[in-house]
Amino acid sequence: MRFVPSGSPVAWFASMYGVGDPALWSSLPKALGIGGVRITDIIERDCSDLLTDPEGKLDETDAKLESYAEAGLFAILDLSYIRNALIRAGINPYIPAPETDRFIRRVVTGLATRRNTRTGVVYGEEPTLAYVAIGGEPEAWNWGEDHRRARGLEELLEWYERVAGYWRQCSDIPTSTGGIMHYGHQGSGLDFATLAALPCNQVPTVHIYDDADLAALPAAVQLAHGLGKPLVVEETGLDRGRYRDDTSRALAYGERLARIRHAAVDGIGLWNLGRGGGHDIDPYRDLGTVSAVRDVMRASTRDRG
Repeated sequence: MRFVPSGSPVAWFASMYGVGDPALWSSLPKALGIGGVRITDIIERDCSDLLTDPEGKLDETDAKLESYAEAGLFAILDLSYIRNALIRAGINPYIPAPETDRFIRRVVTGLATRRNTRTGVVYGEEPTLAYVAIGGEPEAWNWGEDHRRARGLEELLEWYERVAGYWRQCSDIPTSTGGIMHYGHQGSGLDFATLAALPCNQVPTVHIYDDADLAALPAAVQLAHGLGKPLVVEETGLDRGRYRDDTSRALAYGERLARIRHAAVDGIGLWNLGRGGGHDIDPYRDLGTVSAVRDVMRASTRDRG
């Protein structure tokens, strides 16, 4: 279930944010031939709610993990929601502060030691988890609001190691910084080489939404493989609002995914299987896009099979 360096088949997975029907949690990716599901945005409420979980989102996550395990799917656990809750509260999560660090440690270790109410398996020992992402899409420090970003690369690196350390105290499941976006933009300050080399970044991942990051992907793959690590495109997608219809969007998807595949990545994640708008792929409506995805998936299996 773990990602390994190049040479193994490409791992295909998808985020399924907003899919509330339990019958679809595993049946939908299985029907599309996708091997795993990324669990993200688990709790989207105030900081205190991350400790009390008034909506029962962790119980729902328990059920999802049970469903994925029974279906033979791997899972990816994204912890970005912890950082995002602090940002919503106007707190900069990256600046070392005793109260902030205590909160992050409590939530991370609480999740790592949580016993699944459905299966009895502790999260930190969950065999279906391929890796745990700490906090993807960090903002560059030369744009955006101050409380949303680190003040420099060193502070960002220290934060990743600090938070990953909380998880590693309880689990040996691999950790990742989470997807880096804008790494292909000169001047963003997000030095992918340095981020990929972090000891806690056992699975370097990127998010591909624009041409600059797509163009920088082959170099990122080569760099990660040179470190003996896999390179995973954790998210990619195309906004349906930019295309006339499903046919034109399907063509663009096929071209995007083919370029990603030819970069020799180890995993490709789709954002997002669901029935929303924007970048979502609606498997009941976007039939051409689904077909284009399947075609590239089959090609990747032939190439490395």
